[in-house]
Amino acid sequence: MTEAELVEAWGLFLGNSQTALGLYLSVLTGYLIIAYLVGDKLTRTQVMIVTVLYVCATTIISVWFFAWWSRALEFAMEAKRLNPDRQVDNSVGATWLITVMLFMAIVASLYFMWSIRHPNTDREP
Repeated sequence: MTEAELVEAWGLFLGNSQTALGLYLSVLTGYLIIAYLVGDKLTRTQVMIVTVLYVCATTIISVWFFAWWSRALEFAMEAKRLNPDRQVDNSVGATWLITVMLFMAIVASLYFMWSIRHPNTDREP
């Protein structure tokens, strides 16, 4: 690949990872809104259906994010080998950190749904 093709591929895969992040945030926000507005009114079966779909969707999107950002980093590093003066700010550590944060947000949102469905009556409003 030429340097121009590497930079273009780098940008395309970064764009894909950003799209995945936007999709992830949309699904996460939708689940939290459902939990807050109607979580206590849903039947156990309805909650299970929504939660399983949510976990599957966010897990798939998180894996896509990791794969696309990792691939972008590969292209960036190859472009840097061709042009050592090229600035590359992506890192494998950042890719892992953000992906772990995405999975932590999934766990936190599941706890949020659980807390809406099992309110603690001892706390003050």
